[in-house]
Amino acid sequence: MQGLRGDTLAQALRERVSREMAIGGSAEMLPNPNNRVTLDFDRRDALGLPRPTISLSIDDYTREGLRRSQARLRRVVEAMGATEVAEVQGVVNTSIIAGTARMGDDPASSVVDADLRCHNHDNLYLLGAATFPTVGVSPPTLTIAAMALRLAETLKEKLSS
Repeated sequence: MQGLRGDTLAQALRERVSREMAIGGSAEMLPNPNNRVTLDFDRRDALGLPRPTISLSIDDYTREGLRRSQARLRRVVEAMGATEVAEVQGVVNTSIIAGTARMGDDPASSVVDADLRCHNHDNLYLLGAATFPTVGVSPPTLTIAAMALRLAETLKEKLSS
């Protein structure tokens, strides 16, 4: 497509893009208490707030899952008769960030209770995957929607009493 301009370029792009696809796989990460976000009180931002420190290690189980996923995807594109294949190796940006404000009964090991209320603030609620102690390979969108409806009912009851 180098050197193409105007309508000729637009037509060439339409023809090429209509024959392209992206396909990807996922792998489960097992819960690991060492994968966490903590605060570094020795390093502060411009407002004086402690900076986050992210600790993440990808275990052999996850690496093997990604390897097997890539191998299966290779067989799929071969069966389709693909002529130009570009592979992205390793972990890519399909990660689901979860667990940084986990739900639990104990304020020492969790941020919110079962009603999503912060342990240390009676009028602060957190909703989202951050409250999950772990998450699978599929985005928990429907679970979060159900939690939002449940929280709405809880707040409605509190406000009406």
